[in-house]
Amino acid sequence: AMCGGATAAACLRAAGGVRPGDRVLVTGAGLLGLTVCAMATAAGGTVTVVDRDDSRLSLAAAFGAAPAAAPFDLAVECSG
Repeated sequence: AMCGGATAAACLRAAGGVRPGDRVLVTGAGLLGLTVCAMATAAGGTVTVVDRDDSRLSLAAAFGAAPAAAPFDLAVECSG
């Protein structure tokens, strides 16, 4: 998990960091996404996690994620 934590911290730094009140979208609720969720929430961000697996979304909520606006059946990553 230490590697996951270091990677999550690097992802957040690369994105410019999280400040209190920032709205953060995390795509994917695997180990890395959940760690980013926990770190961003701890930094004061409002985090939304999206994933195709409902059980992972339930887990993300336990890590502080806000519910997504609507369920979806397909995710297309286009952010580059």
